[in-house]
Amino acid sequence: MSRLELRHIEMQYPGFKGVLHDIQMQSDHREFLVIAGPSGCGKSTLLQIIAGLLEPTGGEVFMDGRNMKQVSADRRRVAMVFQDAALFDHLKVRENILYGLDPNGEELQKALHVISEKLHIQKLLDKRAYALSGGQKQRVSIARALIRKPRIFLMDEPLQSLDEQLKSDLRLMLADLYQKSDATFLYVTHDQKEAMTLGDRMILMKEGRIVQTGTPQELYKNPETLFAATFMDKYRLNIFGGRMIDKSFILEGDGPILGAVRSEHIHVNHGSEACDIFMKGTIRLVEELGSGAMLHVESQGRTIVLHGETERFQRGEEITFGFQQSHIMCFDQNGNRLYR
Repeated sequence: MSRLELRHIEMQYPGFKGVLHDIQMQSDHREFLVIAGPSGCGKSTLLQIIAGLLEPTGGEVFMDGRNMKQVSADRRRVAMVFQDAALFDHLKVRENILYGLDPNGEELQKALHVISEKLHIQKLLDKRAYALSGGQKQRVSIARALIRKPRIFLMDEPLQSLDEQLKSDLRLMLADLYQKSDATFLYVTHDQKEAMTLGDRMILMKEGRIVQTGTPQELYKNPETLFAATFMDKYRLNIFGGRMIDKSFILEGDGPILGAVRSEHIHVNHGSEACDIFMKGTIRLVEELGSGAMLHVESQGRTIVLHGETERFQRGEEITFGFQQSHIMCFDQNGNRLYR
């Protein structure tokens, strides 16, 4: 089994405000749980507490129903993978993977063969770590974790320093490993794409607190706060001031209600889209994306971001665009969701 439970975890350092505040969460057996949030929100600290590298100032960690308070890090059967692969450069790949284990054990050698095939690093086993690329080093780091047969994988932004193509390849590899594993995965990231792609469930953190939990799609479609809506946006969330009349949002620059609309829900008017609210503006930037473009449009003293087709629009062009009432997410001045 590989269930994890955190009960009222607190972390404070003398002379500083708290890093973690009343963190409560549970993972199911074999769940891929993403812990997301901006840099400095306490994600990595939480992983280190789970691993036993840090002792919380309050609260308890349970694994499969057992309190870990008196269990040292080396006895928790967890494995960590970091942004920095943390390999010994002078050692061969196989020596890095088996470091701290009996390299002559027959079962370990069989496991090394299976894992190296799974991660496509068979041809790298006799290379020194310093000769590897960034992506290869991360594969070796993951192999080192796998061979220890952990019940819980803790991954602290392992793909952050890689280029986009490598990130995509390794995301696919991690998803495949998870499907074939009997372990629970906890994956820390501040990348919205990684959170949406990998997680069965997502925990969103801000300033040391959990602000929302759910599937990635639930957080994207039904954010409880403006912070969650902004974090889950692929581009830039468009926010308008306004007020409500009979549950309809009325644009009003300094209105008490904040209406948020995602860029994919704003359409340039061709006379066919059934939009409820229309605006006019001037294109200030066409950000080409290959198959289309993001249009940065100046309107009523603000910049609105929306999708467009590269060949149809040019900088300086005047356009009319609009969106539907059903796509407006309304928040109060404190950023709390209204009228769901």
